[in-house]
Amino acid sequence: RRPRAFSLSRWRVFPRALCALLGAMATSASHQPVPGSSIGRGAKGCAPPPQVPLLPSGRRVLRRRGDRCVVASPSVSVRRPRTPATRALPVQEFDTPNAAAFSVITNLVTPFWLLMLVPNEKFQATVTEKVMRGNVSIIVCALVHLYIVGVGLTDAPFPEVAARLQFFATEAIVKFSAMGEMRQYDSFVSEEWAHVLVWDLFAGRYVYLEGRDKYKRMPIKHSIFGCFALGPLGILIHYLTTFVWEKTRPPEEETSSS
Repeated sequence: RRPRAFSLSRWRVFPRALCALLGAMATSASHQPVPGSSIGRGAKGCAPPPQVPLLPSGRRVLRRRGDRCVVASPSVSVRRPRTPATRALPVQEFDTPNAAAFSVITNLVTPFWLLMLVPNEKFQATVTEKVMRGNVSIIVCALVHLYIVGVGLTDAPFPEVAARLQFFATEAIVKFSAMGEMRQYDSFVSEEWAHVLVWDLFAGRYVYLEGRDKYKRMPIKHSIFGCFALGPLGILIHYLTTFVWEKTRPPEEETSSS
């Protein structure tokens, strides 16, 4: 017999058979039990799978594979975008004497700073200068400070108050950690806050009056704001501004001002 001629049409069946074999193997592997999931044979008329298999709530999803119903937990969780929470404005406290004094002294010094920082020169000459030349601002704030000191001396039994004072005089003024321990007392926190605010106001008033008396054309608003924000550094800024102003001012302006 003559050997049959080689034909490529017979070999075209091989890729199709190989693809069918690989598909059968993949189908059998997909029917194997999955760890963390429960597989049970159900009726042919089981419920169709949902359109979105992974729910944002993280619940298990019912899937259908052939004639089997597979309940599998999702491996990827869908996160919903978080809406930024609106933060409410803080509200001042007046429930205790120390908290009330803390809020009162904060509100009391603010109008005086605003008066000194008003850019209107006419308002400065008619209102601000008259108010700040008097001692009412310092006296009123000092009286609130005196009330806070009185509350701190009477809010506990005398032996406890004496122990606090001894601790403050012997350790708190020496050790930084001991000063931090004093912050556990509400009276100490309110007293220190009033202490700082009154002294800063005193420094700002000094800068304002000296600028109005000696250097009427020299800018002082930045120095006053420095006293408001940084206390003693505001006075340092004022001294530096005065030094530069005196060195750069024309001689005829010096004679006219003197």
